[in-house]
Amino acid sequence: MNPPLLARFTPSLTRPADLEAIFVQREPLATRLGEQLRDSLTTGNKHHTLLVGPRGSGKSHLVTLVHHRLVNQAELRPLCLVAWLREEEWGVMSFTDLLHRILRALRDGREAPVPPEQTDVLHDLSPAAEEAAAIALLQATVGDKTLVLLVENLDDIFAGLVEREQRAFRAWVQNFGRVTILATTPGLFDAVARQKSPFFGFFRTHHLEELKLEDAALLLRKIAMRRGQTDLVEFMQSAAGRARVRAIHHLAQGNPRVYVILSEFLTRQSLDELLGPVLRMLDDLTPYYQARLSALSRQQRRMVEFLAGHRVPCRVKEIARRCAMTQQTASGQLRKLNEGGCVRSQTLGREVLYELREPLLRFCLDLKRERREPLRPLVEILRIWWTEVEMEERINELGRRKTPTAEYLSQALALCRHEPCDPRVEACRRDFAMHYNARAYDQAYRAAEEWIAISKNEESMLTQIGALLALEKWETAQALYQQTKEMYPESLGVHCYGAWIAFVGLDPEKAVEESRLARKLDEHKLLTNNQLAQLHYIEARALEHLREYKKAAVHFARAARLDGCHNYFYHLACCQMALGHLAQAEESLLSSLIYKQDSGTRLMLAGCFCLEQKWANALAELNNALGLSAQEVNEERGALHQMILYSFFHRTTIPVVYIAEVNAALRRHNLPEIQVLEIVRAEICHLESAPKWPVLNGLEDYLSKEAQTDECTHALQLLKAAREFATTRDEAVLLRLPLEERQLLTDLRQVASAPAAPSRTTPGAIS
Repeated sequence: MNPPLLARFTPSLTRPADLEAIFVQREPLATRLGEQLRDSLTTGNKHHTLLVGPRGSGKSHLVTLVHHRLVNQAELRPLCLVAWLREEEWGVMSFTDLLHRILRALRDGREAPVPPEQTDVLHDLSPAAEEAAAIALLQATVGDKTLVLLVENLDDIFAGLVEREQRAFRAWVQNFGRVTILATTPGLFDAVARQKSPFFGFFRTHHLEELKLEDAALLLRKIAMRRGQTDLVEFMQSAAGRARVRAIHHLAQGNPRVYVILSEFLTRQSLDELLGPVLRMLDDLTPYYQARLSALSRQQRRMVEFLAGHRVPCRVKEIARRCAMTQQTASGQLRKLNEGGCVRSQTLGREVLYELREPLLRFCLDLKRERREPLRPLVEILRIWWTEVEMEERINELGRRKTPTAEYLSQALALCRHEPCDPRVEACRRDFAMHYNARAYDQAYRAAEEWIAISKNEESMLTQIGALLALEKWETAQALYQQTKEMYPESLGVHCYGAWIAFVGLDPEKAVEESRLARKLDEHKLLTNNQLAQLHYIEARALEHLREYKKAAVHFARAARLDGCHNYFYHLACCQMALGHLAQAEESLLSSLIYKQDSGTRLMLAGCFCLEQKWANALAELNNALGLSAQEVNEERGALHQMILYSFFHRTTIPVVYIAEVNAALRRHNLPEIQVLEIVRAEICHLESAPKWPVLNGLEDYLSKEAQTDECTHALQLLKAAREFATTRDEAVLLRLPLEERQLLTDLRQVASAPAAPSRTTPGAIS
């Protein structure tokens, strides 16, 4: 029952076990169909399913697997008889004809001994008597089992059945009660879609999705593994191999049957190895596509022929004009072609554009028209099979010889330069944007890597740098950046990424320089507000690291005005707090919360309220933060300690009861309470760079009042020693401390003297 075309190309992959091995994407559906069949065989519930998908979309593959799994279940096999009708059941004109085909399928499949003579005698009866006798024979054959009826191209069968015959078929299925149907169709048809038709609502319909690129790559890998081609599996993991898979995906357009056929050409490296087999493939595919076209009406065939020559999506109005029909007629016929899988549609504003779904269909039509000059289909295949560089290398190898090979390559190279819109590049660009925006940076990097393998230019290299930075692969990004900068020294994108790379490379001065140079190069206003905001953000972060808070605040504010973002307002607030502008910081934090409700921002706002001695507001923000996400707050404990309790000691008056309330709130959310020793550690880290005596005075006063526990006593002793050591640098001060505290003070002093690393926040894609 497998398609003869598939068998001709891949005779080793037509057995059920092979089809099982290369099955992709639809396993959940296959499992669900198997469960429905089990329910139909073991209970009185009979399920009827219709699989809808264009020819070649894998319907037969799916039905084959479901059948194979059914007949190999020992507990279910005795409960059913399987009648698998032929893929093309020509000549079914009545319900009686259909009964004869079911009886023949049972006999051909050796499901039941129905001798031909028993069915031959039925033809001597009157039509009514023949139908009744055929029903009686079929029901007697099924007995107390369940008839599993597998029907491919159900639309063809129903096209021969008038409404009365369809009603008779449905009535028999329901009255007999021992039939379950699994059928396929290229597209929905009136007999099941029209509300007043006999089979409306009868089937549970499943529309088969086209294979996506990931599914196609998995299918091709499985085929190679099944054939034992381990070298091919390894090749497909490389960027060049994935680019070749993308070329096949463009040609097949989600059609599993075509993927299997094209898998033969994945490793063809020379033109001679490729052109002959591809030409034979197109010759063999032509009857397949001609058979599909022959099932269309004359109007539909005319539109398909026009779209084959048009090559790009076309408006309905133009199709109607060129095919000599009204726009209403063209629109209706195009909808049917879309449902049948011949064309695909896309919306542009209020208009709908159509194009052929499968490029190979166009190639096969071109093949019959063009015989005198280099075949356009082969030229187009070469264009997406090799990069411009690879074609140039092969042309140089051939020299000045006027061979057909050189002519094909020259025309393919000219096509690349004349029509720079490579469909694979467009697909890579779309995939990169989709994965990057979804924060699936690994997949975004793979799309960028394929892009470079197809076309290594400024845009593809900058895209890969963006993916590397998002993945925090700093060294690799730096190497690719240097290479790109050498090739494109005046590139705006290069300097944009150069600013970020300098910043994450702990060179804030260089980051400021690159950011300013990039903005200067943007004289034609090519950067979007989002990208320009990112440049200001990078410069501001670098200035923040250099402790130039006033300048940093200016650039954070500009970034926020260009493109409102949580991060911009958050860091602006940090600078404003460092400058002592608490009211402005409070406003910035509230703006930040508009874009993102996160615990870190609320904790910082609570700290700001503490500095302003707005204790009630601070406690409210703390509870808000805890309510958002206890886990997130636990991860932000450093911010909690430094921005709330630490901020108490910027004032001489400390509401001790408030600290108890804070710890009570933490206990309610099963979070660790803040210990005094942690506050002391935080203060010691600040001693080396900028002693804050008012802070230390407040902390020392607090510890003196509360020094009733061993922890407070040790903390007070440690703080006094740290203050004295920071002032005198007398090593004898350390020797008065116990070993553990002396070691702690030494470690903290070393931490304080080390430079702080800037946060490597994921950059946006600036390309």
